[in-house]
Amino acid sequence: MSQHVSRLHQTAVVTDKNVGDKMAEFNFDEDLNGNNGDDFTCEEALERGFTSTMEMIFADADKKTKRKKGEKKVVAYAEAVLDGIMTHDGHYEGSVVDVVKTGKNKFVVILNTVCTT
Repeated sequence: MSQHVSRLHQTAVVTDKNVGDKMAEFNFDEDLNGNNGDDFTCEEALERGFTSTMEMIFADADKKTKRKKGEKKVVAYAEAVLDGIMTHDGHYEGSVVDVVKTGKNKFVVILNTVCTT
């Protein structure tokens, strides 16, 4: 059986105030974002009342970074989203996220996903 590997490079210019909204604009797997229905949404998300796994991942990232500011918040948020993706979908092993500071409270989030199916 052969494997298919797809790679996606996405970037967003963010601040600590809009990192969640900007990362939510990224393209995510149809299973993770709920477009393939409840059969592809993780049980934990459904039990917690979310309509998709990504909705739960973003809510968890919001909660984990609520008291952080600036670079610490942006880095922690980006890492929490990637950790959530890799925890709930084993196809994304090897994906990475980087944050580059470009100015006072301005950052570029770089999400490189590797999906093996």
